[in-house]
Amino acid sequence: MKGSLKIGKIFGIPIYINYTWFIIFAFMAVVLSVNYFPSYVDNWIPLVYWALGICTSILFFVSLLIHELAHSFVSIKKGIPVKSITLFIFGGVAHISREAKKPSSELMMALAGPLSSVLLSGIFYGIHLLTSGVFEPVAVMAGYLAWINLFLACFNMIPGYPLDGGRVFRSLYWMLTGNYKKATRVACIAGRIISYIFITGGVFITIRYNLWTTGLSLSFVGWFLNVAASGSYRNAELRDSLGGVIASDIIIRDYLSISPALTLKQVHVYIMHTGRLFFLVTDNDSLLGSMALENFKSVPQELWETTKVGQVMTHADEMQLIHLEDDAVNILEKMDDVGASRMVVVDGDNGILGLITRDNLMRFAQVRSELGT
Repeated sequence: MKGSLKIGKIFGIPIYINYTWFIIFAFMAVVLSVNYFPSYVDNWIPLVYWALGICTSILFFVSLLIHELAHSFVSIKKGIPVKSITLFIFGGVAHISREAKKPSSELMMALAGPLSSVLLSGIFYGIHLLTSGVFEPVAVMAGYLAWINLFLACFNMIPGYPLDGGRVFRSLYWMLTGNYKKATRVACIAGRIISYIFITGGVFITIRYNLWTTGLSLSFVGWFLNVAASGSYRNAELRDSLGGVIASDIIIRDYLSISPALTLKQVHVYIMHTGRLFFLVTDNDSLLGSMALENFKSVPQELWETTKVGQVMTHADEMQLIHLEDDAVNILEKMDDVGASRMVVVDGDNGILGLITRDNLMRFAQVRSELGT
């Protein structure tokens, strides 16, 4: 994942840390070590404060990971694969492969995260009670983690999409109306209204009380929610516009095929003459693979005259192949899963029928949306 570091897998789900996470981790550790913990107890040595600050920051982000794993666990139970979980500057996000098909499924998925945070809050509060007066550093740390997890649960239940509360709101509206698109639109509008409240509140706090860190952070969160809500609605509209469309409706029959025996220099001539950046590699109409710009980039230009297509092409068994009856929304989801901009349509014997590109999908969806069909 671009801009992220993979740290492992849990239940088969890849876990990533975005590089922005290190910024908020360092900021949180410093604030806790220098300001928060010393304000509670002022007679500990600096090493204790720093140890508490770092450990608390780590456990907070473990809590965020558990929050996202709870979403993911329910998602998998409902038959919706989870591609990955990423921790970043605003917390965490579970990347699911598709939206829920039923409002009850989305409701359970949305509630799982906040409920896990409430449970963690209770566990940390219990530790706080058990260690108070016995081992004060742990008691103070557990007390903070109890509060921050409870805050996380409450914040996420704000009824603005794409927060968990917004998803709960959408699922309930969806249940009542039976209209997924309308429910998504209303939830996204609520999300944007809440984002404007955050932005305005942040500006007011900054100007009125001169609290720059708090005010700008609140405004920044509001901006992020606004972007996320707008993007989520556009995505929902796109998928709605592709409803009922199958590959045979949008297939592109115009494609170029080349021999695996051609050199990259010869293919470069084709690119210059045709402007095409993608070719199917075939042998007697049998699909062997594909050749795209990234394949060229893997070979130094001075070797183009001696390197053949068959040596650097993407082999057919590495490609995502689709069929005429495949659903357009599923095709788009597959493209998102593998980061592809095009896919090859084949028949039952893997005979080449044509291509479907992301650009063509987008144009088709836009036309249907504008025509209201």
